[in-house]
Parts: sequence; structure tokens; C-alpha cells
Amino acid sequence: MTELNYEEIGLICGIEIHQRLNSKEKLFCACSPKFNPEDESIYTIKRKLRSVPGELGDVDPAALYEYYKDKLFEYHCYKGKTCLVELDEEPPHPVNREALEIALTVATMLNMFIPDEIECMRKTVIDGSNTSGFQRTMNVGIGLPESTMKTSFGPVRVKDLELEEESAGIIDKSSTGIVAYRLDRLGIPLIEIGTHPDIHHPVQAREVAEFLGMTCRMTGNAQRGLGTIRQDVNISIKGGARVEVKGLQDLRMIAKLVENEVIRQVKLLEIRDELNKKGLKELTLEIEDFTPVFQGTNSKIIKTAIKNKGKVLGIVLPKFSGLMKRILYEEKTLAREFVDYSKAHGVRGFIHSDEKLEKYGLVKEFNAIRKKLKLDDADLILIMAGKESTIKEALNSVIERARYCLIGVPEETRMAQIDGTTNYLRPLPGSARMYPETDIPPVKVSKDLLKKIKNNLPELPDDKKKRFMKELKLNDDLAGKIVRSHDLFLFEDLVGKFPKISPTLISNTLLTMPSELKKKHGVELDKIRDEFYMDIFKLIEDDTIDKDAIPKILLGMIKNPKKSALDIAKQKKLLQMDVAEIEKIIKKILDRNKTLIQERGEKAIGALMGEIMKELRGKASGKTINKLLKRLIKEHLP
Repeated sequence: MTELNYEEIGLICGIEIHQRLNSKEKLFCACSPKFNPEDESIYTIKRKLRSVPGELGDVDPAALYEYYKDKLFEYHCYKGKTCLVELDEEPPHPVNREALEIALTVATMLNMFIPDEIECMRKTVIDGSNTSGFQRTMNVGIGLPESTMKTSFGPVRVKDLELEEESAGIIDKSSTGIVAYRLDRLGIPLIEIGTHPDIHHPVQAREVAEFLGMTCRMTGNAQRGLGTIRQDVNISIKGGARVEVKGLQDLRMIAKLVENEVIRQVKLLEIRDELNKKGLKELTLEIEDFTPVFQGTNSKIIKTAIKNKGKVLGIVLPKFSGLMKRILYEEKTLAREFVDYSKAHGVRGFIHSDEKLEKYGLVKEFNAIRKKLKLDDADLILIMAGKESTIKEALNSVIERARYCLIGVPEETRMAQIDGTTNYLRPLPGSARMYPETDIPPVKVSKDLLKKIKNNLPELPDDKKKRFMKELKLNDDLAGKIVRSHDLFLFEDLVGKFPKISPTLISNTLLTMPSELKKKHGVELDKIRDEFYMDIFKLIEDDTIDKDAIPKILLGMIKNPKKSALDIAKQKKLLQMDVAEIEKIIKKILDRNKTLIQERGEKAIGALMGEIMKELRGKASGKTINKLLKRLIKEHLP
């Protein structure tokens, strides 16, 4: 990480984590909340959504922005995982009691205030991720002073806890304007926990997200796997603006994401100051029709657009020359920011005068524009080619973004990428997006229910870690890692089912094996199933295979999920050899190394062990080999 003075920069950050719950049913219907991305849909429907006023009669700007895109949404439905509730053709059923109790458990663990009556609200969402045009959400807990988390960089207050329905999962964005979603994900119970903006360092952001995620996992009712937990981060700096970054799935990237956003805002403020120093106080921009200039051009891009009855429109940005190639962070330029705005309106990009125009064959045309409009070298020319109505809309969004360069940082929602960078998504939502849900009555929270929950709270992370160290003999580092791991409850299941196997071996396997297989073989981690581990450790428990065979068998099961661990072990010849066979192989190796044995005596064991393990790794335990080697080497000594 870059060393920045975050106190001087004035970093202010808050986090929301979203954790899917492992309940038996969805939040408002009896459908299964477990879905498989490889499932085939049984039918589809198509819809368009519109923005509606909130409780006070105002329309949310983010909803309005999505409405003007005029998208057609295609929804895929799945057997046993989709019903009329997801299609918005039937009123929602009463709130899933199991999911509500899980949410109340987490709120209690965080020492939050729990209201006597829980009201359901509608949150306007018309990006297609919900068929109804809104998401149902309920406030289950409100932060108290006792809810404050301790971190290495100071206290962070918990703000609220919501129980809400998961959105539909996006499948595809078509160039024709159709966006496809899968409805088996819609309606899965989801906990959202938000903090106050008390975070002032990127590492602190990660600490908070880890703690909240771990608290949810302690219930034993949090779903596991890629996408089951996401973090939204609100970030601003002194002189900047609040930017919401959505959808970060990899907790390891959260510090980098916060740092990148800080750097981005710093650079945008520097650009603002630079433009102000140049005397640029406002931008009055008009879209120009440059099509005549490009008649007869050699550029294939422009030629194709004009041939298809399109136009070449553009704008002139005074004093912007040289800024489009300015790197904001991670090789992302200011031009990239502008492109994100144009993409939101269906235009994948544009050409500007800061680029090497020779590669487009457009030097002559840009010079002609500069001469015709009497521009100087400080002015930047930006053009788009295509359908007139589409590029006009996209150019207007670019003009809006250019004007913000004079202010600094635009308030907006950005989407997190897997590398810790972000892309523009939409304007920042306002308060007008919430209004009451009329189909769901309030849920009363009785004192007896809260008493039952308090009397059955799950083991706290620190207590669980101490127990693992005392009872399972894990060292401090390993116990801490497995408690923080998403595989915590799988670990406990495996330890309980296979008492003959060392808990250290089980924890090391769960913690290191997936990343090693990904690094060496490009394995997709979400393809590793719990039953793979169960199957493999059953063979180890029965002395059918050795622990050294685990990587090869696990890799084989990932590639052939229909085969058992025993099938893979037989196929790869990884079954444990009997003692007679092991002894026979060791004797052959000793015969080849008589000179070494004569020279070193029993001290030759170290060198010989390596050679023997090369041949027997995965087919015999190191303990068995070592025992036999010590006996047989004595027989070879004079």
C-alpha cells in the first residue's frame, strides 16, 4: 500500500456489509434460497420498469437515471427456486421467521437496540435487479454506544442492521438493450450492517469488515462461497465528495479499494485546481456536428458510422488539452472516467485530441476542426460517431462530467472491480427512494423471543479461538485464521466426524489448499464443494490414502465432480500401499545407495528419505516410511 497521510487528507469512510443467510426458505416465499449458476431456466418473462415518487412525493435521482436508459429486462425462472412472488404476480408471504431470528441474533451479538415492532419498507430500485421496481427491507437493529467496535485505528460505531431480500443475479447485458437476470437469487434473506463514517484508514476498513463478517458467520447461518458476502464502502476526503463503491466481494481488496479511491479524489481535486488556475471558472459547451469534416475520411470507425447513416458529433473542452491522459490511479486516466459516463448511455467510447491521432488516421480532420473553430493548443476536441440520438445523449453525459472537473469530485455510485479499482455506475441515491411496504404487516418482537435469543447466543470468536487452542491443540496463528475463515463450520464438522485426523491437518488443508490449487492449476474456488473434503478425509480416517495425496485427489474431484475421492485415488494410483510393498521399494533404494550408507551410517536417513518420498509420496505416510527406513538401514550397515 502507498504511504499516504490519511489524517491530513481527511479520509472519512463508512462500510455496509451484505451477508446472505443460510435459511431453509427465501425471505417472503417458500422457495429454496440455494441456487446453482449452472441450473437451466424453465421459462423467461420480459418487463420494463419505471421510477415512482417516494414517500414525500420526490423521485430518486438514481432511479430516474436508470429509467431514462429505457432498458428491457428479461427474467429467467427456475424450478423450485422461483414462484409468483419473485415475478411480482403474488403478494409476499409473511416474513421468514428463521431469517428474522438470525438477524435478531446478530443484532443482539452487536449489542444493538431492537425495536418492539419491525416495519417493512420499500427501497426504489429500477436497474432491473428486482421485478417489482423496489427492494423490501426491514430495520432490525439500531446502533448503541455499546455497539461500538474497537480497531487498531480507533472506535467505529455500528449504525444499523437491516434484514432485506437479495437482488436478482445479472446474467448478461445485450447490445440490443436487453438485460437478463436470474430470479433464483432474488428474495434470498440478506443481512445488511452499516457503520457510521468513523473509519479513517484503509486498513481500518478491512478490520471493520472482517469483524462484521465474522460476527455473521458465528451464527452458523451465513451462506458461504463467492458472492455470498459483499461490502459497500462510502468514501470521501477533505474537499472531495461522498462516493459510494458497491459490490466488493473480496475482503482482501478492501484496503486497496479505499486507498485507490482516496488517490482518485486527490487527483481530481488537483485537476480542479489546475483548471481554476488557468482561469476556467465555468463551461458553456455546445454539441457540434462535425460530420462534413469527416466525409471521405480514411478512418474505418468513422467511415462505418457515416455509411450506416450515423453522424460525427463532438465538443470542445477549453483548456483541457493534456488532461485526458492524466493518470488518476492504477493506470486509469481522466478519459476513462468520461468513457464510463458515455458507456452508461450505450456509447463504448470516443476519440479525443490528447490521443495519438495517427493510429486512427484522423490528424487531418482534427486539424481542420481546430482551424475552422480557431482553437488554440490548450483546447481539447472530443468526438463520437454513431446514431445521432444515442451519441447526443452520451455527449451530454460527458459534458456533465466535464463540468464537474471544475468542482472536483462528483457524488456518485461506483462499482468495485476485482483488482480494487472502480467504474462509474450511476448517480448517488437520495432519500426519496424509501416508502412503506403495504403488503406486509409490522412484526412484533416479544420479550420472550429476545430472551430466548440471548440465552442461545453463539460462541464469540475469541472464546472459540481459545477453545481450539486448548482442546484441539491448534497454535495461536492457526486458531485465529480458522476462526476468521469462511470454512469455520466446515472445519468443526470435519473435526467432529473424523476424530483420528489431526485438527491441524484439517485446518491447514482448508486454509491453504484452495489458494495453492488456484495458483498452480487455475482452479475456480467456487467449484470446491464441502463434500469433496468429507469424502477425502473419510479415506484418510480409514488409512486408505495418505495426507500427501490430498492435493491430487481434490484437484481430480474439481475436474470430475461426479467421481468419488476413492475413484480418483484409484485412477491416480494414490491408494496406500501395504507394508510389504513399501519395504520392497525402500530396499531397492537402499541397494542403490550402499556407498552413502557406508560413509554416513544412520546419518544417511535424511538424504535417503527425500529420494524415497519422491517415489512413495501420497502412497504411504511419512511416519510409516521413516519407521521402516530406520530399521532397514541398520540391516545395511556392516
